[in-house]
Amino acid sequence: QEMICYRINGQIKGIETTLVNEASKLTESKIKDLNEEQERLRKETEELRKKLGEHDAAW
Repeated sequence: QEMICYRINGQIKGIETTLVNEASKLTESKIKDLNEEQERLRKETEELRKKLGEHDAAW
């Protein structure tokens, strides 16, 4: 009985560890995606500002 409880607790710990690791991977992946999107938007904003500057200069 005690041995069975010990084994089940070990399995539960393993599952908890796996879940934490998987959640961490998802979070890291999402942060990476958001950083890439932020950089893309920064470049897009820079280009629009440049075009706006050229437009203002033409007036």
